[in-house]
Amino acid sequence: MSTPDFLLALLRLQFGVSASFHFLFVPLSLGLLLCVNVLQTQASLRGGAHLDRASRFWRRFFALSWVIGVCTGYPLRFQLQDNWGNYTESAMPVLERIFAIEGAIAPFMLASVLVLLLGRRLVGRHLHMASGWILLGLLCMQAWTILSVNAWMQNPVGVQFGPGSWRLESLSAVLFSDTTLHKLWHTLSAAFVCGAVFVMATSAGFILRRQHMDVALSSFAAASWIGVVGVLSTAWSGHESAHGVAQHQPMKFAAMEGLWAREPGPAGLVLFGVPDPDRGLNKFEVKVPYLMSLLLSEMPEGPLGVRDLIERDRQALLKMSLADDSQLSQGWSMLAKRIQQRDSDAWANASDQQQAQWMAQETVPPVTPLFAGFRVMAMLGLLLGAACFLAAASIKEIRLGHRRWVLHLLKWSLPLPWVAILTGWMVAEVGRQPWVIYGRVSTHHALTAPSVDVAVLGVASMLFGGVLLSCVTWWAGKSILRAGPGCDNWAKDSFAWLWDLLSPKRAG
Repeated sequence: MSTPDFLLALLRLQFGVSASFHFLFVPLSLGLLLCVNVLQTQASLRGGAHLDRASRFWRRFFALSWVIGVCTGYPLRFQLQDNWGNYTESAMPVLERIFAIEGAIAPFMLASVLVLLLGRRLVGRHLHMASGWILLGLLCMQAWTILSVNAWMQNPVGVQFGPGSWRLESLSAVLFSDTTLHKLWHTLSAAFVCGAVFVMATSAGFILRRQHMDVALSSFAAASWIGVVGVLSTAWSGHESAHGVAQHQPMKFAAMEGLWAREPGPAGLVLFGVPDPDRGLNKFEVKVPYLMSLLLSEMPEGPLGVRDLIERDRQALLKMSLADDSQLSQGWSMLAKRIQQRDSDAWANASDQQQAQWMAQETVPPVTPLFAGFRVMAMLGLLLGAACFLAAASIKEIRLGHRRWVLHLLKWSLPLPWVAILTGWMVAEVGRQPWVIYGRVSTHHALTAPSVDVAVLGVASMLFGGVLLSCVTWWAGKSILRAGPGCDNWAKDSFAWLWDLLSPKRAG
């Protein structure tokens, strides 16, 4: 592997791992806050000390998750500036407007967090309850801004692409594109499922040990219904998102569905198979007839396959002059230069037909991980749906001490939302390759490569920081669990050693 390829792989790995670690906490924060707000609203409207204790208890986990999420978000921005400067420069017309909105939201979000966590005795009960819902709205708005950038990278709309510079023509086109709205809907729904399963799994542990029963049962009941609604919303938004991918990113759709050639009649849906990219087929394929055309009603013949899309792009490229970059879009020119860098002699001696074929083949993402990852995500979504529905249907029996196997099942389901979320994120991002901005900027061109030593040091620092932060998070989470819902002042009790260390009397 050449040095540029090694750097690209290393820095992509660094960003991917950093983003994945960050995304462990963002959906948990959103989902936990929804559960906290539901319990706090129940306590305010119906009364009940156990509901108030439940909302306080889960609020501690929310605070921990939110703080860690903020801490893990900043390294991503530093990496964009230091390692991916060409991308940042190209996307600046969009980034500067979106980040300005996010910056305007941040002070209100911080104030709402402080009121929610520290203002319980300073404001009235109803105002404190309202602060939680306001904060949830602000967090959703912040998620909207970030996801709109990612959606724009998948479907770059609202921008006039000039040869030397880009100009943002419509911010609303970026914020309200179907790709953005589907991604926001799907991500928030998955986040609410993540928080609900966390609350259910933790409450199931308390119920199995017969601890804090009133808080655990109330939390379990509220989270189970949140999980049911969240799973249904996630499934429908995922279906709508897949429609958008088929329309705007046909190559990604063909790869994740294992489609190699268009079926002439109503197309079937591949449930299982082992993709063979070299031969362009799926081994051991299991297919449901007609289901693909049923799901994509506007495509009765089925979508184009990988080979069809390669041929379509090849024909389009042949209509251009490959020797004249001015006739190629900026994205195609980047792919051509990338291939030429890899093997300049072969490129120079190749015919226009061969060059067009190579460029078209360059747009195919890694099929096998996409195909497998999409099915893992879908399978876990079905399992989580079954678990949430089962939990909601078993509340009465669990209150009576029955169906303990359901509680054990939910305890073991705790990691599944994160696995499904990260797998879905992998499908979205890997499926976009070789583009960082789809069809406009290649991933290789987006890199502003530091030296190998600097890159290795950055990865090592990221790993060290991640391990350290993981240990802190694990310790803090365990201390919250040990204190339990009955502890009125967890922070004071847990950090008493720090208070004693800094106490003036002790210092004297």
